[in-house]
Amino acid sequence: MKRKGRCPAPPYCQKHSIPAARTPPVLREFLKKKEGGMRLALVLATALLFTGCDDLWEYDDYQADFHYHYDFQPGGRIEVDNPNNGSVEIEGWDWNTVDVSGVKFASRESSLEALRIDIHNSPGSIVIRTMPPPFHRAWARYTIRVPRKTAVERVSTVNGHILLRNLDAIEQAQTAHLKTVNGSIEANDVHSAIEAQTVNGHIELRDIGGAVTMRGWNGRLEAERIDGACEARSVNGSITIQLDQAANGPIKVNTTNGRVDLTLRGKPEDSIRAQAVNGSITLRLPSETNAHLRASTVHAPITSDFDVYEHFPGRMHGNNSVDGKLGSGGPEIELSTWNGRISVLKTL
Repeated sequence: MKRKGRCPAPPYCQKHSIPAARTPPVLREFLKKKEGGMRLALVLATALLFTGCDDLWEYDDYQADFHYHYDFQPGGRIEVDNPNNGSVEIEGWDWNTVDVSGVKFASRESSLEALRIDIHNSPGSIVIRTMPPPFHRAWARYTIRVPRKTAVERVSTVNGHILLRNLDAIEQAQTAHLKTVNGSIEANDVHSAIEAQTVNGHIELRDIGGAVTMRGWNGRLEAERIDGACEARSVNGSITIQLDQAANGPIKVNTTNGRVDLTLRGKPEDSIRAQAVNGSITLRLPSETNAHLRASTVHAPITSDFDVYEHFPGRMHGNNSVDGKLGSGGPEIELSTWNGRISVLKTL
């Protein structure tokens, strides 16, 4: 166990006794100059009296490293639950073992000793849970290495980010469920479907070998090189999706306050639907695209690099609504926004 290098708590706090309230001299002089200052000083003193010493001086002053190592066969499954602050990083490697390392943090030594890392493991499955003591400030962060061919079933945390990297799927239908509050989610080179959800953080998914679903509140959502259907919903955040080839499934995005930017370098073979309330929508498509385009705005224009054919089923309704064919027609493309322009562009 080691203690971080910061100003130590006063001796009376270290002894866990409650001292007589003391007001710093500068604050005392300030209060004397103000009407009712002594009354405010009494309130502050009462607050100091009933507040724990650790709350006043420290939060994570005590810390200890941990490390566990187990035999683990490719094709196994992993689940991580970290409910009390702290990041979780899982990376694939070329060894038939799982390596769990990290750091425990606490505001007092007794809390650090009471914090448990609970691991249930077998050659084909491992479940890791942080078990914080009740009413104590204690948390942990993880760095975990597993065989590349490992199914990440679920990862959840609070006030920390989640990172997945270099992982292969066990089966086509396998999905990794990732959830955090006040933290980001990132996945790179993961060959499985992903469902990611965060509050107050961004989501970035790149080189994903399966369908993706993103849910975000107060943060941007980004996906690149996705081999599957893509769904994204955001409140107070932009959505950016870039695909180097045609999507193997429909694309559906929705945001309330933020822009939508979609780029497809392969001709669409399935439906595309994008909605926004307070934000623009930009869709980039190959010049040889064949599709049926429906687009509408309320307070901004619609522009297109493509000719939109007005014969069946095409109709033009001024600058704020378009219903027609791109090329010879094909998959449905529906774009709508309230306060923002719509641009349909050709990729370079």
